[in-house]
Amino acid sequence: MFVCVCVRVQGAPSDGFHSEVVLDQLQELKVLDTALMQSCGYPVRLNHDKFFVNYHVLLSPQATSECDTLAEKCEKILQEAAVKNYHVGTNSVWEDRVA
Repeated sequence: MFVCVCVRVQGAPSDGFHSEVVLDQLQELKVLDTALMQSCGYPVRLNHDKFFVNYHVLLSPQATSECDTLAEKCEKILQEAAVKNYHVGTNSVWEDRVA
């Protein structure tokens, strides 16, 4: 997968390179988070909604009611299923099926 992102400093080209501004833009665009997740080897990514719809049957209704957020429910499903290589992010569940 290749991603092309244009990052620019808002000043005139003669202002030079401002690493702090570029770093802020990369962080805002989540480029660094995406690169980190890919380098960790998490090839399967599902948003919380899709993950919960697919795997909610692995949880009892009682366990589901104990969780406040969808991310917590996804985390609980993974724990109950004894899945070891995963990361529950802000919006998605990242599974490593290679390991």
